[in-house]
Amino acid sequence: VPHDFAYAHFPRVSSMRRVLEATEKWGGHLLSAYTLNGRDERLRQKIEGQLLLATTPELDPFYDLVTDGIAVVASDPFFAEGTDVTVVFRVRNQLLFGAKIDLGRRSAVSTATGKLSLTQEQYREWQIDGVASSDRSVSSYVASKGDLAIVSSSPAAIRKVVDAADGLAPSMAASEDFRAMRATLPYA
Repeated sequence: VPHDFAYAHFPRVSSMRRVLEATEKWGGHLLSAYTLNGRDERLRQKIEGQLLLATTPELDPFYDLVTDGIAVVASDPFFAEGTDVTVVFRVRNQLLFGAKIDLGRRSAVSTATGKLSLTQEQYREWQIDGVASSDRSVSSYVASKGDLAIVSSSPAAIRKVVDAADGLAPSMAASEDFRAMRATLPYA
C-alpha cells in the first residue's frame, strides 16, 4: 500500500462487511446531523457497483475460504465526493478468486444498459484489466500476481498500489510509524 494512502485492514471479507454495515447504520445517522442535505449517499452500494465487487452474507464463506486478508485503501478520505477506492486481497486460491471476479465482470458487461469500455494494459509484470462506463458508475480495474489481487476504481491508483507492492515506491509497511503501530497492534 502506498505510504500516503488511507488504509483499513480486515482479516476476512466477512469482517469488513460487518464493519461497513455498522458504519452505514450508525455513521449515516451521525454524519447527517452535520450535513446540510441530510441525504443517504449509499456510498457502499455505489462503490461495490463501481468496483463490481459484491459483499453479501451469502458470499462470506467463499471469500473467507479463498482470501487471507483484505485492505481497503484510497488516495484521499473524501469518499462522498468520489475518491478512488482500491481493494487489496491476500489470496489463498487465485484460480477460484479470479473466476469469481471474472464472473462478476462478465455479468456486468452482459447486463449493462450503457456502453462499457474494456481495457487491457501490461504494466511491468502485471496485467491490468479494466471495465468502465463513461459516467464511471462502473470503473473496475483488476490486477493480480502471486498471492495478491488488486481491484481499483482508478487505473492511476492501481498502478501506485502495484508500484508499492513491487517495492518501487514508498510503502506504508516500510514506514516507521506503521511498523511501530503494527508492533503494538499486530494483525489478529
